[in-house]
Amino acid sequence: MPKSILEALYRGEIEHILERKTKHSSMCDEVIDKIENETSYLKSNIPAESWEHFENLERLYDKISEYAQTDIFYRGFTFGALLIFEIMEFKEEII
Repeated sequence: MPKSILEALYRGEIEHILERKTKHSSMCDEVIDKIENETSYLKSNIPAESWEHFENLERLYDKISEYAQTDIFYRGFTFGALLIFEIMEFKEEII
């Protein structure tokens, strides 16, 4: 029988989604460093008009990141709903 979600939560076996390190965390850190280096280079080496286009591009990336974060929130909410379903299975025992 699979372990209960409530039992795993009680025992601290379920990490908070924002605290969870993925197997890609170090790779992400490396990419972030590269992005910062490239941004610094471009800012010091391209004309102001081109820099404005680059900033617009950054805003678009921020927007797509926001969509991804919203998706993560929805997944977390679904997890919460699954917990409620499990609780409801045992409500007679609890009450």
